[in-house]
Amino acid sequence: MKTYNLNLYKLLVIIAALSIISIVSGCKKDPTLTLSVMTSSFGDSGGQTSISIQSNTVWTVKVSEPWCTVSKLSGKGDAMVNVTIGANNSYSSRSATITVTAETLVSGVTINQSQKDALIITSKTVNVPSAGATVEVELKSNISYDVILPTDAPWVLHTGTKALNTYTHLITVAPNTGYDARSAKIIFKDKNSALSDTLTISQLQKDAIFVNPKIVNLEDVGGTFNIVTSSNIQFDIIIPQTTTWLTHVESKGLVSGTHTFNVSANSTYDSKSSSIVFRQNGGTIADTVLVNQKPKTIIEIDKQNLYVQKVGGVKIVNVTSNADYQIVVEGGSDWVSQTAGQNTKTEQQSFQSAELPVNEHVFTISQNNSGVERMARIIVKYSNTADTSIVRQYIYPGFLVRPMAGESLDQMIPLGERVAIRDLKIEGNISENDFATIRGTLRGVESLDISAGILSNNTLPQGAFKVSGTPGMSLQDIILPSNLTAIGAEAFFGCTLLNDIILPNTLTTLGTAAFKGCTSLPGIVLPASVTSIGAEAFSGCSSLLQVVSKITNPFPLSGVFTGIAAGASLIVPVGRLSAYTSTTGWGYDFFTTIYEEGSAPVDVLSLSTSSLLSTGAGESFNLTLEASGSWSIDSKPEWVNVTPSSGVGTRSIAVTFNSYSSTPVTRSSSVVFRLNGKTLTVNLGVSQYNFPYKDGDYVKVQSSTLGNGIDLVFLGDGYTIEDIGQGKFMSNMNSAVSHFFSIEPYKTYRSYFDVYVIYAFSQESGISDATTTKNTKFSTKYNNPEPSTSMSTNNTLCFEYALKAPLSSTLSETLITVIANSTRYAGTAYLYSDGMAIAIAPVSDRPYPYDFRGVLQHEAAGHGFGKLADEYVTSSTTIPLSEQNNLRAWQNYGHFRNADLTNNLSTILWKHFIGDALYSYVGAYEGAYYYAYGVWRPESGSLMINNIAYINAPSRELIVKRIKQLAGEPYSFADFKARDVKETGVLTKSAGIPFDKNMLLPPPVLIKVD
Repeated sequence: MKTYNLNLYKLLVIIAALSIISIVSGCKKDPTLTLSVMTSSFGDSGGQTSISIQSNTVWTVKVSEPWCTVSKLSGKGDAMVNVTIGANNSYSSRSATITVTAETLVSGVTINQSQKDALIITSKTVNVPSAGATVEVELKSNISYDVILPTDAPWVLHTGTKALNTYTHLITVAPNTGYDARSAKIIFKDKNSALSDTLTISQLQKDAIFVNPKIVNLEDVGGTFNIVTSSNIQFDIIIPQTTTWLTHVESKGLVSGTHTFNVSANSTYDSKSSSIVFRQNGGTIADTVLVNQKPKTIIEIDKQNLYVQKVGGVKIVNVTSNADYQIVVEGGSDWVSQTAGQNTKTEQQSFQSAELPVNEHVFTISQNNSGVERMARIIVKYSNTADTSIVRQYIYPGFLVRPMAGESLDQMIPLGERVAIRDLKIEGNISENDFATIRGTLRGVESLDISAGILSNNTLPQGAFKVSGTPGMSLQDIILPSNLTAIGAEAFFGCTLLNDIILPNTLTTLGTAAFKGCTSLPGIVLPASVTSIGAEAFSGCSSLLQVVSKITNPFPLSGVFTGIAAGASLIVPVGRLSAYTSTTGWGYDFFTTIYEEGSAPVDVLSLSTSSLLSTGAGESFNLTLEASGSWSIDSKPEWVNVTPSSGVGTRSIAVTFNSYSSTPVTRSSSVVFRLNGKTLTVNLGVSQYNFPYKDGDYVKVQSSTLGNGIDLVFLGDGYTIEDIGQGKFMSNMNSAVSHFFSIEPYKTYRSYFDVYVIYAFSQESGISDATTTKNTKFSTKYNNPEPSTSMSTNNTLCFEYALKAPLSSTLSETLITVIANSTRYAGTAYLYSDGMAIAIAPVSDRPYPYDFRGVLQHEAAGHGFGKLADEYVTSSTTIPLSEQNNLRAWQNYGHFRNADLTNNLSTILWKHFIGDALYSYVGAYEGAYYYAYGVWRPESGSLMINNIAYINAPSRELIVKRIKQLAGEPYSFADFKARDVKETGVLTKSAGIPFDKNMLLPPPVLIKVD
């Protein structure tokens, strides 16, 4: 019962509490909630806004999307809430709800945000082949737009659209007919804003290969040529494998550029043809060059030399040729004429070697009455190919031959003419076979001159003139070489008519029976040089009445003088009589009288020279008269004075000529000396030319009109008074001056020079060589036998003679040129570090470019004045350091600046020519100053290589600089270019001349002056 009441109590308490709550609740205010906005809209970039919340109670805020945030998520009462909207990076619009709850009240704000506008081209670049195409362009957009085509690209068309939201546009691209790639831009643009996207259309070019030229025609000598390609693709160069004569030398670029090809010389008489194909790598596009080469041109004359005697005659020349050649006679058209024969070919043709035609041409040569030996050239030529036959006509009244190496008398003297030859002169090589020819078919020769003959070992061979049977040798007199050392055994055996012979002072040996049986020989002089006389050397010489022996120490003989004339005399050196009489073979068993020179019973009257020749200026000469007693002058011309005019014994006498300027051109007479009380006389021939100069006089042949005057001095050596009187000297001097100024830049700048010719008389005509010594003023000589081209002269005397002219400058500013009286090809320049120079140039008779002009221009114009280095190559190696140093040293002296040790075109000595359009041919060509590698020259061809008549441009500038310096005028490159002349015709003429190492002139002799 108690428990029940407790529970009831609790129940009553709860009911009471609930009643109280109900009463209280019934007294509270209702909640309120008001928002300032219900919706808000934003662009795709987002932004902020504020919402005003008015409430009388607690409230909360919820946001449906994360891109929409509020500054307060709960509060009580009135408040301001900031709303932040993030950027919409999507291409769709979106919305969010902001829900505000206040107790039982709920209210919301709708947030709307627009999408991001889009205009997107999936692929922004389209590549189209040159043939054109229609391409699809995919574009995504959520806006309306325009398609804008470029106005400058009509080759691009908009031809259609597919799909709705993802659009496919059809773009048609026309074919590209040009050789350049092209592009265009298509703009897709929003109609209502600046929003756009761009499509680039790139179209390939039309593929092509072009070559220029398409046909190349070359001469038989071959050469290089360039093909210029224009192409926009890569290509291969294809030459048929069978075409070994055509090679690709150099390419300058794969796509376009210049390609160099080399064609070797055509050594056949058939023309050649091939092709060069320029073909696309892996493709079919191609262009072709046709290369044609002419057959080897052959022009061959069967006789390189025609030797014609003074009387003239007919000569036949056979020409082997496949060309339409012409025949020209140079230097003798007035005395050499073609009288028969013609070329049967009218154009160049192809032949097999065995089929080459041979044409016969007949030439008639008139008698030589000129008084001088003369020469002409028969030139057979076609284009750049020629052959020459040199016609030499002598003035020797008999028959003259000049056998060269490999030539023989049997070849050179027609068999039918031999029987009539009485006087024979041989200059050159004489072999034992030649003596056999004389013994066999030239037995009628009465007078033989071999003084200029070249004998093996300087020996007259055994049995040289020995014959058996009849007829015997008709030989009456002979002149032997001055360098003869031995006469072989039986050399003159049985020459019964021989009556005049002089043994040279070089003779050492007389062979056994050398003159045995020479029954007409009246006397003989044995030189002091003789050391051996063979047995019976003069045995049987039944007319031998006098033997003069110059041998100081006689040696025993064996039957040498057996059978000589009864009453013969032997004259021996002074003081050697007892030696001779006591030596076996020399005594009174053979000679009736033996006495010393200068003693009785012989009367002596002789002169040291037999003739004198003077100029019209009047000259004096000293000579020696040898007499065994008193002497006087029997007669003389009034224009010659002799001092003394009488005397006793040997005396030195002076012969003086009066001046002479009238006619005739020459006058001649004799001074007759007599041994008093005797019939013995001796004559001195005297002659005089009427030209008014004496040794050392000068003639000024050119005067300068610009600048200070630059001195050139020309001397001649080996010219006798007779040479000068007959005009040979001045003719050669005038030619030398003409040649010097016939090449640029000297031709243009000639007015700056004073030119002098100085007379210098030589005792003998010609120039000394290895076998012959000539007594000349300056002792000019060839240093070695042919083919050596080295020469020397007396430099000191040359300088002395140059100073005889009234020079306006010093010797260091003066060029001296010595013209040697010889036709042999050679020449040398002597260069001094202070600028002095001597150039030696003989009057070469070789054809261009090794003629007189070529030698003079190379040595005098190139080395002497221009101070130019040789540009030819004699060594296939790299220039050694020692030679590099030598080159640099002489360049510091102002020489050799046409060669450099670098090919760097920005630093090379002639760098200012590089890139100049006027001198596009100037560059760096490896090989100069005698070495193939490590030294460079400015151009491929020049005077300083092989004497062609062309000086390269940088060398022309060096010469002009020196001219301007010596003339006292300023130099400028602009002025040089304005006056510069490039002789292109010379280069064309010289292009076909092969490089011949055997014809190289020697390096200049360099002399350092301290």
